[in-house]
Amino acid sequence: MPNISSFEVLDCEIQKIHGKPKVLEALWVNDPEGWVLHMKLYSEVDFFFWKQKNVNDLGTIIFSFHLTSFNGLEYEYPEALLAQQLGEEAARKYGLTFYFPSGEIPNSACPAWDKKHLGVPCHICQTPMLPKKQQANICPNCL
Repeated sequence: MPNISSFEVLDCEIQKIHGKPKVLEALWVNDPEGWVLHMKLYSEVDFFFWKQKNVNDLGTIIFSFHLTSFNGLEYEYPEALLAQQLGEEAARKYGLTFYFPSGEIPNSACPAWDKKHLGVPCHICQTPMLPKKQQANICPNCL
């Protein structure tokens, strides 16, 4: 999977996908090497009265762990700022929805776009999360 480091890379990956881009998703994943933003594209292919919905892996946004600044500004997770910028640009170009539920704070408990209807807000920070049985609705970051 490619490292999405610019809009040109993201745009190239989106153009490889068949169908109309509907939703660009950015979700945090806790990788063994640290936090990574995983990018997916939800697309739709129309064929007369039949519609096929697809979920496509586009790549990841990951910076070297020594890098703590982006565009000269200090950020704990500069990947989040890049994802936000790329998502907004893709939304303008393709008319799609950009879904980035946890934003600048990594949280792997957030639901994917196709499961967002199952999400509940964390009682503390209001970030959407998938509820767990026998547990209060508090995300891992707020525990």
